[in-house]
Amino acid sequence: MSGFQFRLERVLRWRRQQREVHRGQLQRLVSRLNHIDREAQSLTEARSASKMQLQKCREASGDELNHLATFERFVQVRHSQICGFKEKLRVQIQQQQSIVLEVERKVKMLESLRSLRLLEWESQQDKVLEDAAYESFLSSLSRKTRGAALGKRAILGGPTYKDPDPGAIASQ
Repeated sequence: MSGFQFRLERVLRWRRQQREVHRGQLQRLVSRLNHIDREAQSLTEARSASKMQLQKCREASGDELNHLATFERFVQVRHSQICGFKEKLRVQIQQQQSIVLEVERKVKMLESLRSLRLLEWESQQDKVLEDAAYESFLSSLSRKTRGAALGKRAILGGPTYKDPDPGAIASQ
């Protein structure tokens, strides 16, 4: 008996590799989005801290107010940039999720096909074994039946089958 061989095994292996590659790309995009979210949170906290610090001071110089206004403009510009990056990343993440789902669907389809082929192969192997067992049974039954028939002939005085004597054959 030969072992099970799935003819599309190399394709299945390649699809699995592609699935891992695309999952990795998706993970990197999500990681980048999380990093940008942390940066936005950090900017918001820095803006709040600088405002609170200014409020604690009773007197603020013009330079301090000017620095605060500059920092506030920087935070607004950076925040709008971050929002743009986040939106682009969300679109990329959605696209990558679609790709991952499609690749996973293809892998699952091939794995299902492989399982089906394996079941068919196992069923075929079981049938071969059953056929061999049946043939063996019939052969042993035939020998027993033949032996019983020879025994009856001997009891009734009829001719019996006897293996030829190898010495008798050689002398002829």
